[in-house]
Amino acid sequence: MISIRAVSKLILILGTVAFALNVYSSGGYGNIKNGFNLSNSIIPVGDIKRGGPARDGIPSIDSPEFISAAVALKKYGNDDRAIVVSHDGIKKVYPIAIMNWHELVNDQIAGTPILVTFCPLCGTGIVFKAAFSGNRLIFGVSGLLYQSDVLMFDRQTNSLWSQLLNKSVSGKNVGKSLDVFPSSHLLLKDYLLKNPKALVLSQKTGKKRDYKRRPLSGLPKI
Repeated sequence: MISIRAVSKLILILGTVAFALNVYSSGGYGNIKNGFNLSNSIIPVGDIKRGGPARDGIPSIDSPEFISAAVALKKYGNDDRAIVVSHDGIKKVYPIAIMNWHELVNDQIAGTPILVTFCPLCGTGIVFKAAFSGNRLIFGVSGLLYQSDVLMFDRQTNSLWSQLLNKSVSGKNVGKSLDVFPSSHLLLKDYLLKNPKALVLSQKTGKKRDYKRRPLSGLPKI
């Protein structure tokens, strides 16, 4: 004969399972990935994939330092590429060798806050104005991907942003867009030889990384 205690335990277990299934189907636990609530996502949650690293597992550069073009010319080869931004007489260069490891640089140029982004999987480098409604936004790497492209998050609201779509896809800022800031993807040495006063992102990032090696070495070199 089954004891009352055993029956009570069975009822408790079944109740817990039913509750979990209800939460999952109603957009609860099933819509949480890497700590981000995707309940109001404007893209299919099933299409948002974990890339491997956890949130901030790929560290953004939030206090970038720069070196001179003359110093940088000694560090990089003829095939090295970079994202280049020029504004109000100031030229800044972000080597792909560094961007491969960090993906995001929170920076400013001539007083304008910018977000330099690079997705190693896609080879896409895009720069955005890092301000919305007059407020500066600071971004991190979520560890999530949409169509194999990086999903960023702003630290102010934890909203997810798609580099590919140029908009927030979930969270408080969902549906809002960032303005694209003009940039170029160029051979680093060629550019520096023509622009000797350009500033180049330093490898002194505060993180121990081998910037001579690519983290995704199996992919074609961008």
